[in-house]
Amino acid sequence: MERRVSMVFRSLAEPQTLGGVERRLAIVNGTLAVATTVALWSFWYLPIAWGIHRLLKWLTKRDPFFREIYVAYNRHADVYEPWPDGGFDRPHGFGRGLPW
Repeated sequence: MERRVSMVFRSLAEPQTLGGVERRLAIVNGTLAVATTVALWSFWYLPIAWGIHRLLKWLTKRDPFFREIYVAYNRHADVYEPWPDGGFDRPHGFGRGLPW
């Protein structure tokens, strides 16, 4: 019996990056840097933008999906009620009908 081998390309499985940072975050950081520098003649923002880019690069290197994880975490509720919803019934054998 012959084993089937499928290739998985990292470029298709991981988010696109620009300069080692996720594409969306790099574009937002670069746009803010250019807008602040050109419109306000505030050259002091360039080292800050470079530092932000280095921080985002470090975070992307640790976990390429850190933005998606943070967005999912941010959507969670702050407090969950301990009481089940009216429409939720546990299956038999998983605590359904027990006194607690």
